[in-house]
Amino acid sequence: RLSASAEPPATACCRDDGSGPCGTRGNRTSWSHLQSAVVNVELRHLRAFAVLAEELNFTRAAARLHVVQQALSTQIRQLEDALGTPLFVRSTRRVALTPAGLALRAHADAVLQHVAHQIVVLFHF
Repeated sequence: RLSASAEPPATACCRDDGSGPCGTRGNRTSWSHLQSAVVNVELRHLRAFAVLAEELNFTRAAARLHVVQQALSTQIRQLEDALGTPLFVRSTRRVALTPAGLALRAHADAVLQHVAHQIVVLFHF
C-alpha cells in the first residue's frame, strides 16, 4: 500500500538507473510525479486499459466497454498523459504494450478486482 508520504519500495517501477517503466529516475521528484499522477487516474481509465491490454484491438475493446472507439482512445490517451508515459505502441494494423504497459497490466486486473470487492463489502456494511 502506498501512502502520500511513503517513499517507493525497492521494487517500485522507478529505479535509480532510470530503467523503470515510467522512464524516470527513482528520486523524490519522480516519486512526487507518480503520486500526483495517481490522483488523476480514474477507474474508468484503468478499466479501459485492462480491456485494451487484453484485446490489443481498439474496435473489440470499445465494443466490450460499450463505448465508441474515439472515447476509448481518449481515455487511454488521458491515462498515458496522467502517467507521463505511453502504454501502447499503435500502428495502423496493430496495438502492442510498451514496457510500461506490461508493468501496469501485471497489476491492473488485481486493482480493479480489489476495488469491486471493497464496493461489495461497503454495500453490505
